[in-house]
Amino acid sequence: METKRTYKRRLDSLYHYLAMYVTGLLVYILFKGRIEEGSFTFLLSDPILILFTGILLFVMLYLIWSVIESKEIVLSDQSFIYRTRFREVIYPVTDILWMKAGFEKGQDHETRGGIIRMKVRSRRSPLVIRPRNYERSEDLRKDLAELRKKVKAITV
Repeated sequence: METKRTYKRRLDSLYHYLAMYVTGLLVYILFKGRIEEGSFTFLLSDPILILFTGILLFVMLYLIWSVIESKEIVLSDQSFIYRTRFREVIYPVTDILWMKAGFEKGQDHETRGGIIRMKVRSRRSPLVIRPRNYERSEDLRKDLAELRKKVKAITV
């Protein structure tokens, strides 16, 4: 880990949600619509249609915001950097008090993957990193394990 390694946030789950809600909305419109005199009509004031549309708009806005924000983690020998398009927070290795690997409570360990908690001097609560949410998650896990060894060597 001599050079800086960058891991970008994955957005594929948001694309899947968007496709799922668009498909659901179209299927619902097809089932609830009527063909009268050669034209297709449907009721815009239907509460389920409004709910589907609201969820779809929320997912679209969240996806657009996530693309604009472009979160990423940068790891180097001396620091852990959490970067977005609008800000960058640098945590030197000497400021990391501890790192713990584990699983989220109430989740299936085989399908959900693990989390890494990292306590930093400048923060009240620990940072929570979910490697499965980033590209090249296995490489990120390995690099965080190396960083954990360095933190243990410094704190002992």
